[in-house]
Amino acid sequence: MIDDFGRGLKDWSSDPTKARGWSMTTRKLSDPRWVGPKGAELACEVSSVAPGNWLGVVIHRRFKGRNSGHAPYFAFIKLPQAGWNPVRLKPSDFTNVYGEVLDDWHKALSLTFGEGESVANEKKRLLPRAGDTSRMTANYLDEALTELLAGQPITTPKANPIGCNVKWDGQDAHWMPPEACDLV
Repeated sequence: MIDDFGRGLKDWSSDPTKARGWSMTTRKLSDPRWVGPKGAELACEVSSVAPGNWLGVVIHRRFKGRNSGHAPYFAFIKLPQAGWNPVRLKPSDFTNVYGEVLDDWHKALSLTFGEGESVANEKKRLLPRAGDTSRMTANYLDEALTELLAGQPITTPKANPIGCNVKWDGQDAHWMPPEACDLV
């Protein structure tokens, strides 16, 4: 058992300055005494003020920090009723922003429970970004790689880039042909 809260929130931290949502985190998982054994489930009871509220759960494998390269794993559970709800999670219930599934508990360093929307916003903040894709109607790179690997001719060998144009040192600012760049 990670915690029965018999000592209150002594081993947990939270951010009371948050404007919305709630969360609580423990780093007890970094202690070998609290590592979940292979095949184990994380089991707990969570109280909800109304049915249909969402719980977000986050597993960090590295401590937070700038450029730490960590990709936390997320799970979201819809709580079916007001009052106490039993929750059981397997490692495979957690995925990171790259779609990778948590394989087991052995490298988990911290565990966070939080209000679903605030945890979802944290996950969105970590999503890989590649410019404004609102005008994107096709993924030409994906199509070209698929065609290339299948031994087929590439249907769209050139495409208009999305986002900023590419600049090369020593090249004129408008070195790309107009049909290849929407910013020229």
